[in-house]
Amino acid sequence: MLAIISKAKFDFEIIEGDFPIKEIAASLADVGSLYPEFKSWLYFTFRAGMINNQRKIIVAHHDGQVAGLSLLKKNTEEKKICTFYVRPEFRGYGLGTDLMSESLGVLGHNDIGITVSEERHDELYPLLSASGFTLVSVKSDHYRNGKDEMFYNL
Repeated sequence: MLAIISKAKFDFEIIEGDFPIKEIAASLADVGSLYPEFKSWLYFTFRAGMINNQRKIIVAHHDGQVAGLSLLKKNTEEKKICTFYVRPEFRGYGLGTDLMSESLGVLGHNDIGITVSEERHDELYPLLSASGFTLVSVKSDHYRNGKDEMFYNL
Protein backbone atom coordinates (compact mmCIF):
# COMPACT_ATOMS: atom_id res chain seq x y z
CA MET A 1 0.00 0.00 0.00
CA LEU A 2 1.29 3.45 -0.87
CA ALA A 3 0.01 6.93 -0.05
CA ILE A 4 1.48 10.26 -1.15
CA ILE A 5 0.75 13.34 0.90
CA SER A 6 1.78 16.67 -0.61
CA LYS A 7 3.39 19.34 1.57
CA ALA A 8 4.89 22.63 0.40
CA LYS A 9 8.28 21.57 -1.02
CA PHE A 10 8.20 17.91 -0.04
CA ASP A 11 6.08 14.88 -0.89
CA PHE A 12 5.60 12.22 1.79
CA GLU A 13 5.29 8.58 0.87
CA ILE A 14 4.15 6.01 3.42
CA ILE A 15 5.57 2.59 2.62
CA GLU A 16 3.98 -0.55 4.03
CA GLY A 17 4.96 -4.14 3.25
CA ASP A 18 7.99 -4.82 1.10
CA PHE A 19 10.19 -1.84 0.26
CA PRO A 20 13.25 -0.83 -1.80
CA ILE A 21 15.71 -1.82 0.92
CA LYS A 22 18.89 -0.89 -0.94
CA GLU A 23 17.65 2.66 -1.61
CA ILE A 24 16.53 3.07 2.01
CA ALA A 25 19.84 1.68 3.32
CA ALA A 26 21.84 4.02 1.08
CA SER A 27 19.78 7.01 2.26
CA LEU A 28 20.50 6.09 5.89
CA ALA A 29 24.24 5.42 5.48
CA ASP A 30 25.12 8.25 7.91
CA VAL A 31 23.05 6.64 10.67
CA GLY A 32 25.06 3.41 10.63
CA SER A 33 28.01 4.97 12.44
CA LEU A 34 25.78 5.80 15.42
CA TYR A 35 24.25 2.35 15.82
CA PRO A 36 26.30 -0.85 15.58
CA GLU A 37 24.75 -3.48 13.36
CA PHE A 38 22.32 -0.90 11.92
CA LYS A 39 22.41 -2.36 8.42
CA SER A 40 21.77 -5.88 9.74
CA TRP A 41 18.87 -4.57 11.85
CA LEU A 42 17.43 -2.81 8.80
CA TYR A 43 17.77 -5.79 6.47
CA PHE A 44 16.48 -8.41 8.88
CA THR A 45 14.59 -7.10 11.93
CA PHE A 46 13.01 -4.03 10.37
CA ARG A 47 12.26 -5.74 7.06
CA ALA A 48 10.53 -8.66 8.83
CA GLY A 49 8.38 -6.14 10.73
CA MET A 50 7.43 -4.47 7.44
CA ILE A 51 6.25 -7.79 6.03
CA ASN A 52 4.24 -8.44 9.24
CA ASN A 53 2.63 -4.95 9.05
CA GLN A 54 4.23 -3.86 12.34
CA ARG A 55 6.55 -1.32 10.77
CA LYS A 56 6.24 1.47 8.21
CA ILE A 57 8.53 3.94 6.52
CA ILE A 58 7.73 7.55 5.75
CA VAL A 59 9.93 8.90 2.98
CA ALA A 60 10.11 12.62 2.24
CA HIS A 61 10.94 13.40 -1.37
CA HIS A 62 12.12 16.61 -3.00
CA ASP A 63 12.46 16.74 -6.78
CA GLY A 64 12.81 12.97 -6.96
CA GLN A 65 15.44 12.75 -4.22
CA VAL A 66 15.06 11.18 -0.80
CA ALA A 67 15.21 14.14 1.57
CA GLY A 68 14.33 12.43 4.85
CA LEU A 69 13.02 9.22 6.39
CA SER A 70 11.18 8.07 9.46
CA LEU A 71 11.19 4.35 10.28
CA LEU A 72 8.25 3.48 12.52
CA LYS A 73 7.21 0.56 14.70
CA LYS A 74 3.62 0.07 15.79
CA ASN A 75 2.38 -3.12 17.42
CA THR A 76 0.44 -4.07 20.54
CA GLU A 77 3.47 -3.61 22.81
CA GLU A 78 5.13 -0.50 21.41
CA LYS A 79 4.83 2.60 19.25
CA LYS A 80 8.23 3.98 18.35
CA ILE A 81 10.09 6.17 15.92
CA CYS A 82 13.00 3.81 15.33
CA THR A 83 14.98 6.05 13.01
CA PHE A 84 14.37 9.70 12.17
CA TYR A 85 16.67 11.28 9.63
CA VAL A 86 16.74 14.38 7.45
CA ARG A 87 19.61 14.57 5.01
CA PRO A 88 21.94 17.51 5.81
CA GLU A 89 21.24 19.41 2.60
CA PHE A 90 17.51 19.48 3.45
CA ARG A 91 17.83 20.68 7.04
CA GLY A 92 16.55 24.14 7.92
CA TYR A 93 13.52 24.05 5.60
CA GLY A 94 10.93 22.75 8.06
CA LEU A 95 11.17 19.19 6.79
CA GLY A 96 11.93 17.79 10.25
CA THR A 97 8.75 19.36 11.65
CA ASP A 98 6.63 18.04 8.79
CA LEU A 99 8.21 14.59 8.91
CA MET A 100 7.65 14.40 12.67
CA SER A 101 4.03 15.46 12.23
CA GLU A 102 3.49 12.72 9.63
CA SER A 103 5.19 10.19 11.93
CA LEU A 104 3.04 11.09 14.92
CA GLY A 105 -0.08 10.91 12.77
CA VAL A 106 0.74 7.38 11.63
CA LEU A 107 1.56 6.26 15.20
CA GLY A 108 -1.46 7.89 16.84
CA HIS A 109 -0.10 10.94 18.73
CA ASN A 110 0.33 9.32 22.17
CA ASP A 111 2.57 6.91 24.05
CA ILE A 112 5.28 7.08 21.40
CA GLY A 113 8.95 6.49 22.12
CA ILE A 114 12.11 7.69 20.41
CA THR A 115 15.76 7.42 21.40
CA VAL A 116 18.46 9.86 20.40
CA SER A 117 22.22 9.42 20.39
CA GLU A 118 24.27 11.98 22.29
CA GLU A 119 25.81 13.19 19.02
CA ARG A 120 22.39 14.10 17.59
CA HIS A 121 20.72 15.23 20.81
CA ASP A 122 21.39 18.98 20.57
CA GLU A 123 20.02 19.22 17.05
CA LEU A 124 16.94 17.07 17.71
CA TYR A 125 15.99 18.38 21.14
CA PRO A 126 14.12 21.50 19.88
CA LEU A 127 12.01 19.40 17.51
CA LEU A 128 11.28 16.76 20.15
CA SER A 129 10.36 19.39 22.73
CA ALA A 130 8.12 21.29 20.30
CA SER A 131 6.42 18.00 19.40
CA GLY A 132 5.61 17.31 23.05
CA PHE A 133 8.22 14.67 23.85
CA THR A 134 9.72 14.55 27.35
CA LEU A 135 13.03 13.05 28.37
CA VAL A 136 12.37 9.85 30.33
CA SER A 137 15.90 8.53 30.88
CA VAL A 138 19.51 8.61 29.77
CA LYS A 139 21.31 5.30 29.40
CA SER A 140 25.05 5.00 29.08
CA ASP A 141 26.53 2.26 26.92
CA HIS A 142 23.10 1.27 25.59
CA TYR A 143 24.11 0.96 21.93
CA ARG A 144 27.79 1.92 22.08
CA ASN A 145 30.39 1.86 24.84
CA GLY A 146 31.09 5.26 26.31
CA LYS A 147 28.09 6.92 24.62
CA ASP A 148 24.74 8.03 26.05
CA GLU A 149 21.35 7.36 24.50
CA MET A 150 18.46 9.66 25.45
CA PHE A 151 15.01 8.06 25.79
CA TYR A 152 11.99 10.27 25.10
CA ASN A 153 8.27 9.59 25.29
CA LEU A 154 5.18 11.41 24.10
